[in-house]
Amino acid sequence: MIHHWVVYLVFSGLAVTKTMTTLSGTAATALAFVITFTLCAISYRFLEKPLIQCAHRRFTFGREQKFSVQSAREAPTLNL
Repeated sequence: MIHHWVVYLVFSGLAVTKTMTTLSGTAATALAFVITFTLCAISYRFLEKPLIQCAHRRFTFGREQKFSVQSAREAPTLNL
């Protein structure tokens, strides 16, 4: 969702109209794309990837459980 802010800041910072019909508009669009891609790569590398790795270390998804549930017939009874 960062691309909206990047496009706004690039076009307003360069005082270029938001159009692809001019060379300056095309260059500003290309610059906004490069900045957006770079910010997303940095965000993934330093924020999202460590969070995903932490979640995978802490939680197991789709693996067998280490405990089993006994049915009522198999459960030990208490004789008083």
